[in-house]
Amino acid sequence: MNHRTSKNATIQRLVECLEYAGEKGMTSWTLSSQLATVCVATVVAEARRCGYDITCEFEGLSDSGRKIYRYRLRGGNDGNGWKRAEDTVSQSKAAV
Repeated sequence: MNHRTSKNATIQRLVECLEYAGEKGMTSWTLSSQLATVCVATVVAEARRCGYDITCEFEGLSDSGRKIYRYRLRGGNDGNGWKRAEDTVSQSKAAV
């Protein structure tokens, strides 16, 4: 399977998790357990290459001193699922 397609099961699971979390988003720790991977940033990078607009924000340090990052899926839900970044850009250009 081509890992750069949006059909990748891990990317699909990431998008589902972030869609479910909404504006609250999910921490890398939570995503790691949901996706069964320790390479959350790599999965997010692949999802971005597929066109998904995912933000990452440093949230602070855990009690043990580990960095906490929160990921959010941006864009609007048009009833057919989350819009990908290029869809949002195309629509804003069409509106001009």
